[in-house]
Amino acid sequence: FGSSFLYVYSAHRGLRSCAAGSSTGLLFSNIKAMTAVALHIQAERGLVDYYEPVAHYWPEFGKHGKDKGTVFDTLTHRIGVPLMPVGVTPELMCDWDWMVEQIADMHPLFEPGTRSGYMAYTFGWVVGEVVRRTDPKNRPFGKFIQEEICQPLGIDSLWAGIPPEVEPRVAKLTNLPPVGPGAPGIPPESLRFRASPPEVGTNQEVFGRSDVRRACIPGAQGIMNARSQARFYAMLANLGELDGIRLLSEDRKSTRLNSSHVLI
Repeated sequence: FGSSFLYVYSAHRGLRSCAAGSSTGLLFSNIKAMTAVALHIQAERGLVDYYEPVAHYWPEFGKHGKDKGTVFDTLTHRIGVPLMPVGVTPELMCDWDWMVEQIADMHPLFEPGTRSGYMAYTFGWVVGEVVRRTDPKNRPFGKFIQEEICQPLGIDSLWAGIPPEVEPRVAKLTNLPPVGPGAPGIPPESLRFRASPPEVGTNQEVFGRSDVRRACIPGAQGIMNARSQARFYAMLANLGELDGIRLLSEDRKSTRLNSSHVLI
């Protein structure tokens, strides 16, 4: 594992050139895997226990009946806060402090641990805030990903929040036809349009904005190229190690995580 044998890239006519494979793209929820690994790194170091309440690390999160919801519940989307805050805008979504304050103050949709509710966006802030609060260096979460995952693995084009100089390399999104409540295949009770509301929808008008691309939105916005994505997943496929650099113990990857069905 870990060696590239074929690297293919292309661009739709009218988009930026992919000369030398330098273009990057927005892969939305792909970043959840990197976000989860950041938390597993903290667990490796003895700084996080999967079965401790989130509120053990982030006391403000324990409001309104969320006090017993665990880190494990978060990783498995059973913590009860899948919805984006009321009144969210692209500008507010870029504000880490506002987002975590709003999520901490939410009433859960269900008792944590009793059912699942996919955290389309909120996964990143809950996991990321636990990592941030257990990081002895108190780094912003995007910097943690760079320093603890990307740099050790030699990954040079993967970000949760891009630096300004990367802007010209990001491919433009092509919007899909909008799907609204009541559309065929969407059950009436679906939370989809509250978990990913149109005000911050997955389209070029929102995620093509410079402020959004530069913000750390680690449940829904990963910007990367194929080579960097492949190196990350090669590390996972190789049981936590790549080119002699180990991020996760083989036991954690092959035994504890798989047997517990913890998202990675």
